[in-house]
Amino acid sequence: MLTLAPGVTPWDSGEFLAAIHSFGIPHPPGTPLYILIGKVWSMIFASAFGYARSINLLSAVCTAFGCGILTNLFVRWCGWARQRPKCTLSRFCSGV
Repeated sequence: MLTLAPGVTPWDSGEFLAAIHSFGIPHPPGTPLYILIGKVWSMIFASAFGYARSINLLSAVCTAFGCGILTNLFVRWCGWARQRPKCTLSRFCSGV
């Protein structure tokens, strides 16, 4: 939470914030699911953190989740799954 952007940042941040707030679609190929998840997320967390910060928190959570999945796949592909304690720790640390 300490390193999250408190408001709108350059690039697509403002466009996504406006699209989530108005329930619109900024880029049709892949973002409708993100907009839907963002709308629900903002209904839950916007009152506690503010609207822009809650959407930035969603982006951080999605990034951590993606890093955890990538690490899990890497561990499985390399055959390191037998070393359970080390693999579990690396999966957790990469997600965080």
